[in-house]
Amino acid sequence: TVTAQEVQDISGVGISRDKNSAAFIVPEQYIQKWNDLKNLVVYPNPVITGSRHYGQINFDKLPSGTKIKIYDCNGNIMRILDTVEENCSKKIWYLDNDSYQKLSSGIYVYVVEYKGHRRTGKIALVR
Repeated sequence: TVTAQEVQDISGVGISRDKNSAAFIVPEQYIQKWNDLKNLVVYPNPVITGSRHYGQINFDKLPSGTKIKIYDCNGNIMRILDTVEENCSKKIWYLDNDSYQKLSSGIYVYVVEYKGHRRTGKIALVR
């Protein structure tokens, strides 16, 4: 959540409090570019569908070119996600398989790979 007061648009006109959103341009030199998996953050965990995270897992602080694989507890591959977008350090998994079918409650394992490096972890999904 970002809280701001006395925000103005590019021409100096104040943005009204009754507006609920605003767009901001961030110059590229201020965008953090990640080049390894040391700062990887996976959240929320556990994920409870219907909660404030809308039934999704966020993989954050990813370098471009990262591959994410999601496995069930039997070792079956459920989903493969790639980060190919430039200047995009986040990938969202909507708790589905490669056929876009919602997965059931359980423990899932993620494997995040980038340039020969690997991070693994578990995700608890509660429906």
